[in-house]
Amino acid sequence: MYGFGKPLQLEEIRRRAMRYNVKEISMRMKLNLFGWVFDNNPEPAKLMVIYQDIKDFASSLKDWKARDCNILVAQPEHGQRRRYKCILNHLITQEWVWT
Repeated sequence: MYGFGKPLQLEEIRRRAMRYNVKEISMRMKLNLFGWVFDNNPEPAKLMVIYQDIKDFASSLKDWKARDCNILVAQPEHGQRRRYKCILNHLITQEWVWT
């Protein structure tokens, strides 16, 4: 694609657009999950989070855990959860790691 500018400039534009979209999608996902948790909380809920960088959800996980959600995190073997394990241990009920 050489519609305008240099090819490297186009790559930078794509990267910026992707970051915005990922953040926007992440925020929508959190809001939808919050809505679901608050609407469906007569008994403890089971919530499964599949996400590459779990630290983005750390504050949300704390709120969901406070509302008696059992939280299952699914993540790749070398995912971000490994780096933040001690911080998130008390929030996560169960972890599923795939290879």
